[in-house]
Amino acid sequence: MSPPEFVNLEELEGLAAAVLPQNAYDYIAAGAESGAALQHNTAAFSRYRILPRCLVDVSRVDTRVRMFGAQFLLHLCSSMAACVGAGSSSC
Repeated sequence: MSPPEFVNLEELEGLAAAVLPQNAYDYIAAGAESGAALQHNTAAFSRYRILPRCLVDVSRVDTRVRMFGAQFLLHLCSSMAACVGAGSSSC
């Protein structure tokens, strides 16, 4: 089974809604308490844009980045702040 394809977080949310149990999806999608943090984070991330670089030499790509005093090969971080396992079928 290949991973689902999506272009933005709204599409990913729609894919999650289709496969998660309703109560798990509702819990994750609602945010905590009043939802203020979710609204602020959504607004903050909407200010970022991807700058396409056409005709750029990609024969030597380096994705390393230094964060928190450590070097990472890929600068992609994820945090599970809600219920661990809320999206699994065993919940």
